[in-house]
Amino acid sequence: MDTGKLLGHTSEIWKKFESHIGNYLNSKENIPVPNAMELLGDLFQVIGFAKKATSIIMQKRYEAFLKGFSSETDPTEKQLERLIEYVNDETKAEFIADTISKVLFTQSKKACTIMGSILNSIVNTKEELSHEQLVCFEALANFSDTDIDNYRVIHEFFLHTSQKQLFFNDWTYRTYFEKAGKSEVSVLMTLEKSVVNNIIIKTPELGQLLNELDSTIENLEIDVRYRLTPPGELLYSLMNRCKV
Repeated sequence: MDTGKLLGHTSEIWKKFESHIGNYLNSKENIPVPNAMELLGDLFQVIGFAKKATSIIMQKRYEAFLKGFSSETDPTEKQLERLIEYVNDETKAEFIADTISKVLFTQSKKACTIMGSILNSIVNTKEELSHEQLVCFEALANFSDTDIDNYRVIHEFFLHTSQKQLFFNDWTYRTYFEKAGKSEVSVLMTLEKSVVNNIIIKTPELGQLLNELDSTIENLEIDVRYRLTPPGELLYSLMNRCKV
């Protein structure tokens, strides 16, 4: 179905939906009990609207996935044949089904495009899914578009530093994020989400503060160090390949 027609149709339904809800709120005190069946019918209309809206969102995500899966505008017949050939056992069939499920229910169209690119590489090389690719899949399923944008800035900060690491108590990264136009809180939330999804490692560090007069240790400071993992490096390269 034409996406443009779907979106136009959705806009009309949304206006009717808003009007319907407004009328209900304005007259809810005067609704007699016998109108319960009418309300039930209205509820089914709302559910129908939600289903259609969800269908359009899923279609957009699937289109983004196909964009990553194909290097061209649309997947070629040859590419689809390779995908069919790739699925030659139960494990691979489950993997493809799980991938499509993640695509349809992920939070980000950019993530869908990257997932499509990963699947394209696997199908073209006929190799098994690597651990790094699996970790990327799981991370992308939990990332929003904002997380992906923030992760790019985080990774570029790692490249900006000589040791490719980030210390929480170091104000350098905060200045870097600010210059990049990113909210510190937003980036830190993405940083922690990256840790949970194993694309960045977080370890405690014991720092020493020296007395400037006699060079003796004055006190100890606990800091947190963040470092990239191989899946984190892979994710950044995939983002560049997909131009997201």
